[in-house]
Amino acid sequence: MENIQNENIWSSRSVNLGLNSKKNERFSTKEVFYRIQLTVAVYKNKKLAYKNEVVVPTWYVRRSEAREHIKKEINKRLKESDFFISPRVDYDLVRYTQEGSCNTYIRYRIIEEEGDILEIDQLEIDQK
Repeated sequence: MENIQNENIWSSRSVNLGLNSKKNERFSTKEVFYRIQLTVAVYKNKKLAYKNEVVVPTWYVRRSEAREHIKKEINKRLKESDFFISPRVDYDLVRYTQEGSCNTYIRYRIIEEEGDILEIDQLEIDQK
């Protein structure tokens, strides 16, 4: 009876500490890395005409590093190009054409990948 109670205590503690989640597994040998996914979409007459998603080849150990890189990139585009903060919730930046019928939208997203960087890079090279 005492063993069962101890097992319940440990299992409830591991759940409370988040040790069973993917990100916080104590005994996992895989690491979590972050990358930036860039989406460019062109809308003509309010209809999606073109969309392309690219994963930036830079790896980040912390989510905050990727977030900081995105902030720098957005600020640079706002200062040095014709992009503005997008009024649409699903995109970060927008560039309007003179006619206003063809607009370019950009979205930055942080994606999470698990594993060894060298193994993942080799898989991507092999796929090409």
